[in-house]
Amino acid sequence: MFANPRNAASGTLRQLDPQVAKDR
Repeated sequence: MFANPRNAASGTLRQLDPQVAKDR
């Protein structure tokens, strides 16, 4: 699903912290 490992990490952070998703 994630082309880059960085995106995978970001997705995990988003699930853990909804605030992170808002920040992006």
